[in-house]
Amino acid sequence: MAVVISGISAGVLLLSGCTALPTHSQPQAIGAIQHNPAETAVPEPTPGIDAFPLVREFIKASAQPAGRHAAARQFLTTEAESRWNDSASTTIANRVDVLSEGLRSENTATFIVRAEKVGQLSPDGVFTAEEGTVETKISVVRVDDEWRIDDLPSGVMIERPHFLSHYERQAVYFLDPTGRRLVPDLRWVAVNPEQIVPQLMAMLMDGPSTNLAPGVTSQFSEEVRLRGPITKADGRTTQVGVGLGGIKMDLQGLAATGAEERRRLAAQIIWTLDHADVPGPYVIEADGAPLDESLPTGWTRQDVASMDPNAAASADVGLHAIFNGALVSVTDSAVSPVPGTAGALDSLDSGSISHDGKQVAVITRNEDSEGSAYQLLIGAYGGALTVAAEGSSITRPSWSASDNSLWAVIDGDTVIRVVREPATGEHSALEVESGAIAGLQGQITSFRLAPDGVRAALIVGGKVYVAAVAEPRQGLHTLLNPKPVALNLTDTAVALDWGSTDSLLVVRNSSEAPVARVTADGSRVEQLPRGNLSPPVTAVDASPTTEYVTDSRGVLRLGQDEPDGERFWREVSRLMGVDAKPILPG
Repeated sequence: MAVVISGISAGVLLLSGCTALPTHSQPQAIGAIQHNPAETAVPEPTPGIDAFPLVREFIKASAQPAGRHAAARQFLTTEAESRWNDSASTTIANRVDVLSEGLRSENTATFIVRAEKVGQLSPDGVFTAEEGTVETKISVVRVDDEWRIDDLPSGVMIERPHFLSHYERQAVYFLDPTGRRLVPDLRWVAVNPEQIVPQLMAMLMDGPSTNLAPGVTSQFSEEVRLRGPITKADGRTTQVGVGLGGIKMDLQGLAATGAEERRRLAAQIIWTLDHADVPGPYVIEADGAPLDESLPTGWTRQDVASMDPNAAASADVGLHAIFNGALVSVTDSAVSPVPGTAGALDSLDSGSISHDGKQVAVITRNEDSEGSAYQLLIGAYGGALTVAAEGSSITRPSWSASDNSLWAVIDGDTVIRVVREPATGEHSALEVESGAIAGLQGQITSFRLAPDGVRAALIVGGKVYVAAVAEPRQGLHTLLNPKPVALNLTDTAVALDWGSTDSLLVVRNSSEAPVARVTADGSRVEQLPRGNLSPPVTAVDASPTTEYVTDSRGVLRLGQDEPDGERFWREVSRLMGVDAKPILPG
């Protein structure tokens, strides 16, 4: 009879993994890191442990990457240790079962390891959501009266709960094409406070991940490298990045860069380290001299506050809504149609307001029986609107914060970008190259640009994807590298929006869990409270502080500042009992 020991399951997916940097060396490109043995003692397997629990303990120890997984190597024979290629792959599993094959003798045993895969980790710490069952075989032998693993596949398999203790997600910041905004590149790194600074700096110098690279730039050229070890601001070499005392680093390869380029480079460094809770001051030097002569004692967040990736990307224009077919502004005391065309119509299906609050776009049902079913109208907030596109279906429009262009999907498969011609003031619709999305084989039913304008979230065939937005040449935009996220939501997603620079709010056709928050890399899916909701939930709009949804009764809100035990959806009184959809800028 097979014996089974099951992994631990949890209600929230939290996954991570990355290769660790060595303790003594300059940071290197992640793929080229040499893994030095850990300086701390690695515990050995329990003396006399039986073959079956040995395999389980090996899987648990595999979550510790230090010293080329030195902790896990203690469970191997000398020959197996020399053969094992731990860097071949890193598979993250929601559940790992160990089953005895029944082929056991006094000195040998064979086990099947079967897991429910939920993701894969690249060598540079990028998580990719995957699903399916993976099965491998592990053989164990008795050596000097102790069981040890003698044969195992290449790569590492790690159970999700063990990541909670050994890894954490960080953001490495790169630049949008304009150089004015920072874009998070989400990575998973080992929990090691004294190594977090060199590890993140190595990632900055190594450049953006493959999926994000087409849409971003960086001030870290191939010539920019560290001239020596990173220390505390006063030169101390211990506890770097831990507690107070700041950071000091000296870079080379910046002789030809101007003041603005240096400020952008500093912003990449400072906000990357700040996200990792590494406090300043940040003393940054170029060839031994201050990066900025006016800041010889170090930079602070205030010196690069204009590039704060967490700052609000949109003007505070208040809550708006599509209310009985018209665009209205909403306060606690009143619902008022906005001036101009958008507030006068009674046939609107959806709409959006530009990040600066000065323009508006709406989707209206076309009452002309000979025309297309829907029209996209665009114009100044409070003014007259003109037709920019038509189609049998049009997704809710989404604004770019970088150039005020408007994006939407026509007929479920044609992505367009609407721009205003400066000379004439007229709007024109340009098709976006989206062949990578067409390969997903499904209709696009929701499309939202991220606040940075470099990423787009889509629902295709009821599934959620995040793609990179690139401009390979002026005027030509393309969607590349769509990655699935929230695979456990299956194909039930109906609407989504960006809640922050690195997370999405997804509403789905489910009465049990109608609203979920999903990280942009797909590594975490959190079911939000359903208290006070009456499914179906059909629309969503979100900001970093507040989330709005439409259910069968009207519009409700969920505040981020409410205590966990008291969080529930609260009615927006002026938008209850009516046909309404919430609208925030973007």
